[in-house]
Amino acid sequence: MNDLTGAFPGPSEMDSRMRSFDWSVTPLGLPDTWPAGLRISLGICLASTFPVQILWGRNLTLFYNDACVPLLGPSRHPAALACCARETWKEIWDIVGPAIDRVIADGTGRGSQDVLMFFDRQRAQEETYINFSFSPVFGEGGSVDGIFCACTETTEKVIGNRRLETLRSLVEESSIKRSLADACLAAGQVLAANPNDIPVAALYVLNDSNRLVRMYTTPVDFDGERLLPDSVPLDAIDAGPWPFASVVATRRPIDVNDAVMLPIRGGALEELAGVLIAGVSARRPLDARHRAFLDLVAGHVAAALADARVYQQEQKRARSEAAVRESEELFRLMASSAPVTIWMTNADKECTYVNQAWLDFCGRPLEAALGKGWTETIHPDDVERSWEVYSQAFERQQPFQTEYRVRRHDGEFRWLLDTGVPRWKGDGSFAGYIGSAVDVTERRLAQEALSTVSQRLIDAQEEERSRLARELHDDISQRLGVLSLRLNELSHASRQPGEDLELLVSITSEEVASLVKDVHDLAYRLHPPRLGLLGLAAAADALCEEFSNPKTMEVRFHTEAIPRRLPSRISLCLYRVLQEALQNAAKHSGARHVDVSLTSGADGIELTVRDAGQGFDPNQAAGTHGLGLSSMKERIKSVHGHMVVDSAPQRGTAIRARVPYSSS
Repeated sequence: MNDLTGAFPGPSEMDSRMRSFDWSVTPLGLPDTWPAGLRISLGICLASTFPVQILWGRNLTLFYNDACVPLLGPSRHPAALACCARETWKEIWDIVGPAIDRVIADGTGRGSQDVLMFFDRQRAQEETYINFSFSPVFGEGGSVDGIFCACTETTEKVIGNRRLETLRSLVEESSIKRSLADACLAAGQVLAANPNDIPVAALYVLNDSNRLVRMYTTPVDFDGERLLPDSVPLDAIDAGPWPFASVVATRRPIDVNDAVMLPIRGGALEELAGVLIAGVSARRPLDARHRAFLDLVAGHVAAALADARVYQQEQKRARSEAAVRESEELFRLMASSAPVTIWMTNADKECTYVNQAWLDFCGRPLEAALGKGWTETIHPDDVERSWEVYSQAFERQQPFQTEYRVRRHDGEFRWLLDTGVPRWKGDGSFAGYIGSAVDVTERRLAQEALSTVSQRLIDAQEEERSRLARELHDDISQRLGVLSLRLNELSHASRQPGEDLELLVSITSEEVASLVKDVHDLAYRLHPPRLGLLGLAAAADALCEEFSNPKTMEVRFHTEAIPRRLPSRISLCLYRVLQEALQNAAKHSGARHVDVSLTSGADGIELTVRDAGQGFDPNQAAGTHGLGLSSMKERIKSVHGHMVVDSAPQRGTAIRARVPYSSS
């Protein structure tokens, strides 16, 4: 098996798996035949700490990095490597497939938001939501050869919004009902509308006879072995599958298999108003956030039942506001431990709350962020635009999303994706916004880097094609024309007595031999075969000999301890850099002598090309495009090397390139 260390040099698990993978059996073939766009995209993918996938070719061959492994789960990883993405993600292909097809068709990036998937995590087939961002990777002809897919998990956001919607609905629907039966029905309908978090629910209310009476059950009931009783005496002992007595005695939630029994408190802390039985989804873990959500649900139901017993509108409003304040306090308690920044405003566009994550990110006290103080950390170029988006959302009372730069505690500006949704009071009036902000700086940098590299590859390829076309048109084709005239002369001379046929044949033969040699040289410049046959040192020596001419420019070559076998990426990189340096010296330096040194050290190979010619200003040359200095630097950078250009007008030029063995 070929040594693939040069293709996949990293220490990650997926680097290791790709090195050991038999690529010869795939449609892509061996990595050394892969296009530059795929190799560059894979380099970005494998080095990223965010989940990234590459879909390549007509078969959409799948590559992914270590951060993607949890998303794939044991049912897909590692079998998904090099498989068709359509088969790997067939259960969501009806969602992401059309977006991918459009990216391939028109070369415009697209995405799929909050795609529902199921992974084996804390529970089997756990409910998970993912954002997919699809960016095109262009090939040599400008067509889309692959897809760069960045993945972001949005599970907590989606589930958090869903649960916030349930709590908001409980406040809006339950608190306005006047009768106890209507309040229970409204609360039950709200819970039934969220089967993902509460698949089954039953609501028991304490009546005047000290009995817990079942007032509502969701359409989907528990299994037959645990039938819910219609009523339970308050002083009953636990004799069945539902420990009502324990909940009544402890006033604390109790887990019962796939459900939680929660006390519904009355006006006083220890007063019991009822019991809520909430089923737990098999698709989500019963973690601290889930328990806090169920506590909030029980609290809102308790407030609704209390309001239902009070007909005076003033008392009803007071209890509703108390329930809202309690939910906000519990929300802030949950938000303070959230891994993303969370904020809240009032109806006057003034910030009233930010969580600890925001304070840690900005490194400012809470007082500095309240009101409109949070805008002081925004980049000056982004303030006007972000405030306009913010204000327009307030006027329309609609959700919004925007990106802007914020100064972090260390002074660096970071890009944040800010998402806000309107919130409402119990009476339906607008209360302000609640939202969260996520640092997306690395994602933006990755997208910009991919776009820049793709364009530079296209520009370099076009310039090389133009150069070859000029050589073929201006030299080879004209010489073929001359050869055609010679053959006509030869044909004419054969019919005329006295013509010197031997001389014409000799001249024509020399022209054919010269033409064959030049075509051979042109093919050699496209790809040097002796580099693979003889090794870097011998190929470099031969290249220097080709450029060397005692009358114009003599090239002196020195080599020391260069291994015969080197990774092809390193050999080709250094060979092309030497070739470009010699071409530049021959065209521009005017030097009579050029010294080339190729040496090997303990940790890498060093190439030096030095002349005493005209020299130039590297700062001015750095802005040019094509296959000059920028191409040489990009080549060295691609193998994790370093290149220094030391030159000045009338002082000659020295180019030093060093490539570590580890880059292989």
